[in-house]
Amino acid sequence: MCYHRFKLLKHKVLLFYYAGTTITMYAGIVITTYLNNWSYNLVYFASICVFSWYFRQLLHSRQKQIIVTICFIINVLIFIYFDIIQHTFYSRFNSLVYGVAFITIVLYTLLYLHQTMTDVKEENLLMNFDFWLVCLYLMYFLGSFVVVIYYERANIYERAYMWAMSNVILFICAVIIFTASLRIIKKQQVIYD
Repeated sequence: MCYHRFKLLKHKVLLFYYAGTTITMYAGIVITTYLNNWSYNLVYFASICVFSWYFRQLLHSRQKQIIVTICFIINVLIFIYFDIIQHTFYSRFNSLVYGVAFITIVLYTLLYLHQTMTDVKEENLLMNFDFWLVCLYLMYFLGSFVVVIYYERANIYERAYMWAMSNVILFICAVIIFTASLRIIKKQQVIYD
């Protein structure tokens, strides 16, 4: 029972994170229509904190947890340097900082997938919500990494297409995780009935 509650805690933290980032991004659009870089930078910081925590909980190996902790510290130091020390929190969207965060999350997903492949169990992976979620994180963050890295070099029209590509990837991931969730819930109801 305690393990089930812990699994729910992981997902509740993600739910609150997504709700909070949605509100922050909406506030960035409504409050400061043109200069909304602060909302992107705040979401970056929240993302690296929440995803580092989430993957640290998923990973069983002490070495992998240490890698997550080191990556988290590096990302926080990058955030402090670029956004606080250089005073760019309100004035600039730094694609390099976002790129480091996205690659860090890709690394986290690969660590989890390595763990899943080496710790083979009789559990059906297709019935594991975290497995689906991590695979889709890999797809989204790897696909959007290209968008983020080239964002500052692109002209305004190219930026629109790049964000559209990122949104298409996000939409596909959302549809897949929604479908997988429904399938998992349906299978669990059959098992418990």
